[in-house]
Order: sequence, then C-alpha cells, then structure tokens
Amino acid sequence: MEDKADYDEASLNYMRQVYQERYEELSRSLDLEVKKIESYNKVLESVNKLDELKDKNTLSSFGQGFYIKSKIESTENLIVYVGGGYYVEKNGEDTKTFINLMINKERGIISNIIKAKDEVEEGLIKLEYGSLESYNR
Repeated sequence: MEDKADYDEASLNYMRQVYQERYEELSRSLDLEVKKIESYNKVLESVNKLDELKDKNTLSSFGQGFYIKSKIESTENLIVYVGGGYYVEKNGEDTKTFINLMINKERGIISNIIKAKDEVEEGLIKLEYGSLESYNR
C-alpha cells in the first residue's frame, strides 16, 4: 500500500507538470501574438510606401501559393479583410487606422498572456515553497 508521503509526492509532481504545461502553452501563445504584431507592422510599412508602388509591377496572390504578375494602377484604396469573411475597401489612412487598431488589440492579448504567465509562475512558486515547508516539518 502507498504511504501518504508517496501520494503527496505524486500529487506534487502532477501539479508541477500541470503548471509547466500551462506555462509552455502561454509561451507559445505569446510567441504567436508577437509574430502577428510583427506581421501587422510589415503591412503598415508597406501601406506607408503605397504611393511609391503606383505603376509598378508586382505579384498578386491567388491564394494557396499561386500568383499572377500584375501592375498597380491605383494606390488610392485597398481591400482589407476585417474578419468574419468580410472585406472592405478602405483608403490609405483608414487602412493605417485599422492596422493600428489590430496592433493594439494584439497588445491587449499579449498583456493578458503575460498576466496569466505571471499567475502560473506565482502558483508554481507557492507550490514549491509549500512543498519545501511540508518537507522540512
């Protein structure tokens, strides 16, 4: 029969594993959100240079890795994916505003992830500190 010490150690190891897995999950989520912001910043940089692209040749995506050569005739408006399967035509300034809103949204998500990571770290410290105190008794 298992004694109480074995059971407590098994429970402690399980809790450690749960905290570590949650921390790793949050770390992966944080990395994805940071990459989204980097991507939005690249798009914003391109929108800022939009006037330089007029009358230039480019490759336009057909999706799934298919492209067609095209010439940019107008840089006045862009077609912007706004979510939910909807696209909206926006001028350059409105596009920049939308991109900045998306960046701020991602920053809010990052802030929440960081808070959650801090809570997990705090829980793990309490778990370890508590296990050390009970071990020393």
